[in-house]
Amino acid sequence: MATIKIEFFSQVLIRNDYFYVQTPTRLDIKDARLIYLLHGYCGDATDWLYLGNIKELADKYNAIFVMPNDFNSFYSNMVYGENYYDYFFEVKKAFESFIKANNSPANTHICGLSMGGYGALRIGLNNIDMFSGIGSFSGVTDVEALFNNFYNEGVDKRGFALFGKEAPVKTENDLFYVVDKLIKEKKTIPPIFLYCGSKDSLYNDNIRFKDFLIKNNIKTSFIEDDGGHTWDRWRMSLEEYLKNIK
Repeated sequence: MATIKIEFFSQVLIRNDYFYVQTPTRLDIKDARLIYLLHGYCGDATDWLYLGNIKELADKYNAIFVMPNDFNSFYSNMVYGENYYDYFFEVKKAFESFIKANNSPANTHICGLSMGGYGALRIGLNNIDMFSGIGSFSGVTDVEALFNNFYNEGVDKRGFALFGKEAPVKTENDLFYVVDKLIKEKKTIPPIFLYCGSKDSLYNDNIRFKDFLIKNNIKTSFIEDDGGHTWDRWRMSLEEYLKNIK
Protein backbone atom coordinates (compact mmCIF):
# COMPACT_ATOMS: atom_id res chain seq x y z
CA MET A 1 0.00 0.00 0.00
CA ALA A 2 1.26 3.46 -0.84
CA THR A 3 -0.06 6.97 -0.40
CA ILE A 4 1.68 9.11 -2.99
CA LYS A 5 1.71 12.89 -3.30
CA ILE A 6 2.55 13.88 -6.87
CA GLU A 7 3.75 17.44 -7.32
CA PHE A 8 3.92 18.99 -10.76
CA PHE A 9 3.79 22.33 -12.54
CA SER A 10 0.31 23.01 -13.86
CA GLN A 11 0.24 24.70 -17.24
CA VAL A 12 -3.49 25.35 -16.70
CA LEU A 13 -3.15 27.04 -13.31
CA ILE A 14 0.33 28.40 -14.07
CA ARG A 15 1.72 27.33 -10.70
CA ASN A 16 3.01 24.33 -8.80
CA ASP A 17 0.28 22.01 -7.65
CA TYR A 18 -0.23 18.43 -6.45
CA PHE A 19 -2.64 15.53 -6.21
CA TYR A 20 -2.74 12.33 -4.17
CA VAL A 21 -2.82 8.69 -5.22
CA GLN A 22 -3.76 5.76 -2.99
CA THR A 23 -2.71 2.31 -4.20
CA PRO A 24 -3.49 -1.15 -2.82
CA THR A 25 -0.85 -3.28 -1.11
CA ARG A 26 -0.34 -5.54 -4.12
CA LEU A 27 2.75 -4.54 -6.05
CA ASP A 28 1.29 -5.40 -9.44
CA ILE A 29 -1.38 -2.74 -9.88
CA LYS A 30 -2.04 -3.26 -13.57
CA ASP A 31 -5.27 -5.12 -12.82
CA ALA A 32 -6.45 -2.65 -10.14
CA ARG A 33 -9.58 -0.60 -10.77
CA LEU A 34 -8.86 3.08 -11.33
CA ILE A 35 -11.11 5.55 -9.53
CA TYR A 36 -10.86 9.31 -9.84
CA LEU A 37 -12.26 10.50 -6.52
CA LEU A 38 -13.41 14.10 -6.14
CA HIS A 39 -13.76 16.11 -2.93
CA GLY A 40 -16.54 18.47 -1.87
CA TYR A 41 -16.96 22.20 -1.32
CA CYS A 42 -14.47 23.72 1.15
CA GLY A 43 -12.40 20.52 0.90
CA ASP A 44 -9.18 19.45 -0.79
CA ALA A 45 -7.33 16.40 -2.10
CA THR A 46 -6.71 15.04 1.42
CA ASP A 47 -10.37 14.73 2.45
CA TRP A 48 -10.92 11.22 1.12
CA LEU A 49 -7.53 10.16 2.52
CA TYR A 50 -8.32 11.17 6.09
CA LEU A 51 -12.09 10.79 6.21
CA GLY A 52 -13.00 8.36 3.47
CA ASN A 53 -11.46 5.05 4.63
CA ILE A 54 -9.84 4.63 1.21
CA LYS A 55 -6.69 2.85 2.42
CA GLU A 56 -8.81 -0.08 3.57
CA LEU A 57 -11.04 0.11 0.47
CA ALA A 58 -8.02 0.17 -1.86
CA ASP A 59 -6.94 -3.23 -0.52
CA LYS A 60 -10.42 -4.69 -0.12
CA TYR A 61 -11.45 -3.89 -3.70
CA ASN A 62 -8.02 -3.76 -5.39
CA ALA A 63 -8.52 -0.12 -6.38
CA ILE A 64 -6.32 2.86 -7.13
CA PHE A 65 -7.75 6.23 -6.08
CA VAL A 66 -6.63 9.48 -7.70
CA MET A 67 -7.60 12.60 -5.74
CA PRO A 68 -7.11 16.02 -7.36
CA ASN A 69 -7.53 19.44 -5.78
CA ASP A 70 -10.39 21.59 -6.96
CA PHE A 71 -11.00 24.05 -4.14
CA ASN A 72 -14.47 25.61 -4.71
CA SER A 73 -14.70 25.66 -8.50
CA PHE A 74 -17.27 22.87 -8.98
CA TYR A 75 -14.76 21.27 -11.36
CA SER A 76 -15.62 23.91 -13.92
CA ASN A 77 -13.87 26.61 -15.89
CA MET A 78 -14.90 29.59 -13.79
CA VAL A 79 -16.21 32.77 -15.40
CA TYR A 80 -13.95 34.87 -13.16
CA GLY A 81 -11.39 32.41 -11.90
CA GLU A 82 -9.31 29.41 -12.86
CA ASN A 83 -10.04 26.61 -15.32
CA TYR A 84 -10.49 23.62 -13.03
CA TYR A 85 -12.39 21.59 -15.60
CA ASP A 86 -9.33 21.73 -17.86
CA TYR A 87 -7.12 21.14 -14.82
CA PHE A 88 -8.77 17.77 -14.14
CA PHE A 89 -7.51 16.46 -17.48
CA GLU A 90 -4.05 17.80 -16.73
CA VAL A 91 -4.07 15.78 -13.49
CA LYS A 92 -5.27 12.73 -15.40
CA LYS A 93 -2.43 13.08 -17.90
CA ALA A 94 0.12 13.60 -15.11
CA PHE A 95 -1.13 10.50 -13.26
CA GLU A 96 -0.87 8.39 -16.40
CA SER A 97 2.72 9.54 -16.95
CA PHE A 98 3.80 8.84 -13.34
CA ILE A 99 1.92 5.63 -12.47
CA LYS A 100 1.78 2.62 -14.79
CA ALA A 101 -1.76 1.50 -14.11
CA ASN A 102 -4.49 0.20 -16.41
CA ASN A 103 -5.77 3.52 -17.78
CA SER A 104 -8.21 2.07 -20.28
CA PRO A 105 -11.69 3.61 -20.28
CA ALA A 106 -13.15 0.20 -19.46
CA ASN A 107 -11.16 0.23 -16.20
CA THR A 108 -11.63 3.89 -15.27
CA HIS A 109 -14.34 5.36 -13.06
CA ILE A 110 -15.09 8.80 -11.64
CA CYS A 111 -16.88 9.47 -8.34
CA GLY A 112 -17.29 12.29 -5.87
CA LEU A 113 -19.20 13.71 -2.94
CA SER A 114 -21.39 16.82 -2.89
CA MET A 115 -19.60 19.35 -5.15
CA GLY A 116 -17.44 16.41 -6.26
CA GLY A 117 -20.58 14.44 -7.12
CA TYR A 118 -21.50 17.22 -9.49
CA GLY A 119 -17.91 17.22 -10.78
CA ALA A 120 -18.01 13.48 -11.44
CA LEU A 121 -21.29 13.81 -13.35
CA ARG A 122 -20.20 16.93 -15.21
CA ILE A 123 -16.83 15.49 -16.26
CA GLY A 124 -18.12 11.96 -16.85
CA LEU A 125 -21.13 12.93 -18.94
CA ASN A 126 -19.12 15.35 -21.06
CA ASN A 127 -16.45 12.67 -21.65
CA ILE A 128 -18.36 9.40 -21.90
CA ASP A 129 -15.56 7.72 -23.85
CA MET A 130 -13.16 8.06 -20.88
CA PHE A 131 -15.11 6.31 -18.11
CA SER A 132 -17.01 3.07 -17.59
CA GLY A 133 -18.96 4.35 -14.59
CA ILE A 134 -19.93 7.53 -12.76
CA GLY A 135 -20.77 7.87 -9.06
CA SER A 136 -22.34 10.84 -7.27
CA PHE A 137 -22.73 10.79 -3.49
CA SER A 138 -25.05 13.55 -2.19
CA GLY A 139 -24.10 15.41 -5.34
CA VAL A 140 -25.33 18.67 -6.79
CA THR A 141 -27.47 17.71 -9.78
CA ASP A 142 -29.33 20.92 -10.64
CA VAL A 143 -26.96 23.72 -11.62
CA GLU A 144 -29.79 26.26 -11.92
CA ALA A 145 -30.87 25.58 -8.34
CA LEU A 146 -27.23 25.91 -7.27
CA PHE A 147 -26.98 29.26 -9.06
CA ASN A 148 -30.15 30.50 -7.37
CA ASN A 149 -28.94 29.35 -3.95
CA PHE A 150 -25.72 31.32 -4.35
CA TYR A 151 -27.58 34.49 -5.25
CA ASN A 152 -30.34 34.09 -2.69
CA GLU A 153 -27.64 34.32 -0.04
CA GLY A 154 -26.89 37.90 -0.97
CA VAL A 155 -24.91 37.68 -4.20
CA ASP A 156 -22.23 35.35 -2.89
CA LYS A 157 -18.98 36.51 -4.48
CA ARG A 158 -17.86 32.92 -4.92
CA GLY A 159 -20.98 32.20 -6.96
CA PHE A 160 -20.33 35.29 -9.09
CA ALA A 161 -16.76 34.12 -9.74
CA LEU A 162 -18.01 30.70 -10.74
CA PHE A 163 -21.04 31.56 -12.87
CA GLY A 164 -21.02 35.28 -13.54
CA LYS A 165 -24.49 36.86 -13.70
CA GLU A 166 -26.33 34.16 -15.61
CA ALA A 167 -27.32 30.63 -14.62
CA PRO A 168 -25.35 28.20 -16.83
CA VAL A 169 -28.41 26.32 -18.11
CA LYS A 170 -28.31 24.65 -21.52
CA THR A 171 -24.52 24.50 -21.40
CA GLU A 172 -22.02 21.70 -20.65
CA ASN A 173 -22.46 22.65 -16.96
CA ASP A 174 -26.15 21.69 -17.03
CA LEU A 175 -26.46 17.95 -16.40
CA PHE A 176 -30.02 17.68 -17.72
CA TYR A 177 -28.99 19.44 -20.92
CA VAL A 178 -25.91 17.25 -21.40
CA VAL A 179 -27.85 14.01 -20.91
CA ASP A 180 -30.60 15.17 -23.26
CA LYS A 181 -28.00 16.06 -25.89
CA LEU A 182 -26.35 12.62 -25.58
CA ILE A 183 -29.72 10.92 -25.96
CA LYS A 184 -30.51 12.91 -29.10
CA GLU A 185 -27.09 11.96 -30.50
CA LYS A 186 -27.83 8.29 -29.65
CA LYS A 187 -24.71 8.02 -27.49
CA THR A 188 -24.17 5.26 -24.93
CA ILE A 189 -24.01 6.78 -21.45
CA PRO A 190 -21.98 4.94 -18.78
CA PRO A 191 -23.91 3.52 -15.81
CA ILE A 192 -24.66 6.15 -13.17
CA PHE A 193 -24.75 5.54 -9.42
CA LEU A 194 -26.53 8.08 -7.20
CA TYR A 195 -26.87 8.28 -3.44
CA CYS A 196 -28.74 10.92 -1.46
CA GLY A 197 -30.37 10.80 1.95
CA SER A 198 -33.83 12.20 2.63
CA LYS A 199 -32.47 14.60 5.26
CA ASP A 200 -30.07 16.13 2.74
CA SER A 201 -30.95 19.54 1.31
CA LEU A 202 -30.05 18.15 -2.14
CA TYR A 203 -32.49 15.23 -1.89
CA ASN A 204 -35.30 16.62 -4.06
CA ASP A 205 -32.86 17.65 -6.80
CA ASN A 206 -31.38 14.14 -6.77
CA ILE A 207 -34.82 12.54 -7.01
CA ARG A 208 -35.67 14.71 -10.00
CA PHE A 209 -32.38 13.85 -11.73
CA LYS A 210 -32.78 10.13 -10.96
CA ASP A 211 -36.32 10.16 -12.37
CA PHE A 212 -35.08 11.99 -15.48
CA LEU A 213 -32.37 9.36 -16.07
CA ILE A 214 -34.70 6.41 -15.57
CA LYS A 215 -37.38 7.96 -17.78
CA ASN A 216 -34.77 8.15 -20.55
CA ASN A 217 -33.61 4.55 -20.03
CA ILE A 218 -30.18 5.48 -18.67
CA LYS A 219 -28.74 2.65 -16.57
CA THR A 220 -29.06 4.12 -13.07
CA SER A 221 -28.57 2.80 -9.55
CA PHE A 222 -30.08 4.90 -6.79
CA ILE A 223 -29.69 4.47 -3.05
CA GLU A 224 -31.59 6.56 -0.54
CA ASP A 225 -32.03 6.40 3.22
CA ASP A 226 -32.77 8.88 6.00
CA GLY A 227 -29.17 10.16 6.03
CA GLY A 228 -27.89 13.70 5.78
CA HIS A 229 -24.90 15.38 4.19
CA THR A 230 -22.32 13.44 6.20
CA TRP A 231 -19.14 11.39 5.84
CA ASP A 232 -20.62 8.16 7.16
CA ARG A 233 -23.01 8.21 4.19
CA TRP A 234 -20.25 9.02 1.69
CA ARG A 235 -18.02 6.20 2.94
CA MET A 236 -20.97 3.82 2.60
CA SER A 237 -21.73 5.12 -0.89
CA LEU A 238 -18.19 4.65 -2.14
CA GLU A 239 -18.09 1.08 -0.86
CA GLU A 240 -21.46 0.33 -2.46
CA TYR A 241 -20.13 1.71 -5.73
CA LEU A 242 -17.00 -0.45 -5.52
CA LYS A 243 -19.05 -3.57 -4.73
CA ASN A 244 -20.99 -3.18 -7.95
CA ILE A 245 -18.15 -2.50 -10.39
CA LYS A 246 -18.28 -5.17 -13.06
